[in-house]
Amino acid sequence: MATSLPANSLMDSPSEGEEDFEDCLEELAIVPTEDVNINETDSRTAIKPLEETKSEEEDPLARCIPPSHNSVMIWTLEEALQHQVEQIGVSACGATAVINVLSALGIPCNPDVVDQAVDTRLREEEAPLPQYLFSRSVAGTVHQDLIKGMSAVTDSRVVGRFFDFHPDREVNLVQWLGHWMEKGAVPIATMNMQQGVPLGEPIPDAWHHQMIFGIGPEGVHMVNPLITEKLELFHHHICSESVLLIRQADVVTRCSGADLNHSFTHSFLLSFHPAEAVPVSHL
Repeated sequence: MATSLPANSLMDSPSEGEEDFEDCLEELAIVPTEDVNINETDSRTAIKPLEETKSEEEDPLARCIPPSHNSVMIWTLEEALQHQVEQIGVSACGATAVINVLSALGIPCNPDVVDQAVDTRLREEEAPLPQYLFSRSVAGTVHQDLIKGMSAVTDSRVVGRFFDFHPDREVNLVQWLGHWMEKGAVPIATMNMQQGVPLGEPIPDAWHHQMIFGIGPEGVHMVNPLITEKLELFHHHICSESVLLIRQADVVTRCSGADLNHSFTHSFLLSFHPAEAVPVSHL
């Protein structure tokens, strides 16, 4: 999870419960953080009854929960609906999150400039299996890309800081994140959407970045998409190893003798998963 705020705001002394995160500025292995638009499914948007889908189309706030009096909010739900920027391109959820952060901070920006500064990596869909898997392991963006891009487009007026939530941390997330937000920080969550998927529902095939505009006992309020996520599910999403499951079909359809003979060029560890997916890690 990354927080962004004006540069001088990060000079404050650490708050209570924050010391555990002082050295947590590096991610484990490779964290692919790809965009939501490529996903065929999302654990929060899985197949729903027609009536419920129609309800969401009629009410864009249908997936939100009204904040409580204890919630810390950067935007109201109505302001989030008005100001949010939705996915700007393929695998560009990271750049989209940065644009939303700048909007919340009141800093105008050109989406194309932000997208270029963040430098989103794409999947190589037509590549042979080894190169395809390697592209999947680095596709999208990681926190370094977002922090660097944020600093570049604001001439260092806005800086970011990354907090690793794996392994699990003993921290009250509502209090801790709310404290940062009250100090002027605008958080971005890096989430493994393959965690916390209800039994029987399809597993998404990507990680996802979302800007957080509020938090409270009712859950975490985020944009792109506009949603309030329950704290338990949010915890599953942010507390995850740096592993991406690849659909078995995406591997099998690209298999050939020539591909497998050259598969060790990129030093992959491949093992099939009961959920018909392949975890990819870079050794």
